[in-house]
This record gives sequence, C-alpha cells and structure tokens, in this order.
Amino acid sequence: MEQKRAELLQNIEQNQVEIWPEHQHACTLFFAMASQWTISTGMAGVIFHGLKYEVLDAVQRRQPPDWQLDAPDDATLFAQLQILEREALRHLNAER
Repeated sequence: MEQKRAELLQNIEQNQVEIWPEHQHACTLFFAMASQWTISTGMAGVIFHGLKYEVLDAVQRRQPPDWQLDAPDDATLFAQLQILEREALRHLNAER
C-alpha cells in the first residue's frame, strides 16, 4: 500500500492527476488521514475497513490556517471524504 500511495502522491506532484478546485479540501484531508485506516489482519491478509473518523477533527484542525478560508461546510466536506474513502476501500481490498 505504501508504494501505491507514494506513486499516487508523486503523480499528483507531477500534475498528472487533476483535482477540481471544489474537491481540493477533501483530497487534502483524505491524504492527511492516510495513516488513519482501521484494518484487520488474519488468514485472508490485511482488510481495510475505513478511516478512523474519531481523529478527523484533530487532523482537520492541524491543517494550515488559510486552508479553512474557502473550505466547504462540514457536511459537504465529510460527504466528499466518504466518497474518496469508498473508492479507496474498493481498490485497497480488491486484491483479496
């Protein structure tokens, strides 16, 4: 997973991935939450269950002050984050 994450971040840095301005805050928050996945391990390998929502507020508060200036309302931001999470789960658990 770390390799996939590193490749994605490299592609973003090289402008190979377009992020629409209205989704920038959700994507920033999603990447900031990269180490906050609930997982389980067992005979089937690693299973990703979702993001740890209990740390979301703390992660959000630690974003730069100017990040909040044009941020969408909390409900919109959370809905966008959940869409990113669902897609990530689909890919992260696809190899099982």
